[in-house]
Amino acid sequence: MFQEKIIEPKYTKRAVIDVGKFCPMSCRFCYFHHLGDLTKQKYGDFNYLKNEIDRAIGRGNSYLDYTGGSPTSYPRITELIKYALKKNIKSCLITEAIAGKARVNEILESGVDDFLVSLHGLNDVADFLFDYPGAFKKQVGFIEQISGIMRFRFNFVINRFNQDRILETAKFMQRWNPLVINMINMNPHYDWRFDTAKKDIIANLREVQPQLEEVIPFLEENGIGFNLRYYPFCRLDKKYWKNICNPPQVLSDPCEWDYDLQPITPEKAEKWIRAELDNIANKGEPCRRCNLLRICGGANKYHHEASFDAGFGEIYKAKYPDDIISDAETFDYMRYRKYNTACLGER
Repeated sequence: MFQEKIIEPKYTKRAVIDVGKFCPMSCRFCYFHHLGDLTKQKYGDFNYLKNEIDRAIGRGNSYLDYTGGSPTSYPRITELIKYALKKNIKSCLITEAIAGKARVNEILESGVDDFLVSLHGLNDVADFLFDYPGAFKKQVGFIEQISGIMRFRFNFVINRFNQDRILETAKFMQRWNPLVINMINMNPHYDWRFDTAKKDIIANLREVQPQLEEVIPFLEENGIGFNLRYYPFCRLDKKYWKNICNPPQVLSDPCEWDYDLQPITPEKAEKWIRAELDNIANKGEPCRRCNLLRICGGANKYHHEASFDAGFGEIYKAKYPDDIISDAETFDYMRYRKYNTACLGER
């Protein structure tokens, strides 16, 4: 069923630095969509951000992700990258990837280690989702500029508007030989929880599943790691459960964040996982009957609610009598995940 090799999971040592919510884009599924025009949002104070870097290092982290908003747009991002490098800490920018050549060169010269490029479709689909005419053309220019210099990663948010373009987008991404591709199920967090329009944004996982089951082997056969984030196990063939990373697996993923928990212990991790699932997971049918509930975590309750509002009906199922999970206080959350050697290995 699995590859023979496994990775013994370790807790992440990666922290996140949020530079503020300013962004030149207005993504239709953005968690911060309800803040309105993000070009009117502010950046974080520079000294505060330096202090956040010091705090992250002091907790025991050895790598930084910068998020926002738009880290590539933050005027002093190169200073933060250099500041961290002086402390032997490398940095990744999560980016909408529309910055011009001069700006990209400046960031590259500052010593950035990695880009996580947000690419959610091709051509008109990308422009529509970003609500930014010409976005995709700029993204291609960005990718062309960095691809000869470093390997990087992609993020793709699965939603109603790109759910039939998953395979074609993955094939485009594969051409650039990224280290990893993350596909992230759009779950209605923050103000999306209370917005009836969430039914028009979430994907129909019945349509998504067969494409994912074609994408995963295609990418892995081409040497590219694949993560599927915040996605129910019951909507994927068992041989691909190793690719799913939900709240029970997050803290043992080297490319996820420490959520201010360092130094992470099994006791801290268990407490965080249970609190996270209490907040977002579906507690009713069919998840409560599923033998995988402890490892999967359960469907996002707001996605579950919205799927009915959208007319998808019951898209989840509970049917795994051969995968009974112990009720012990602690057990192996990484039972399947540890076989994803491409994503859990050392960078």
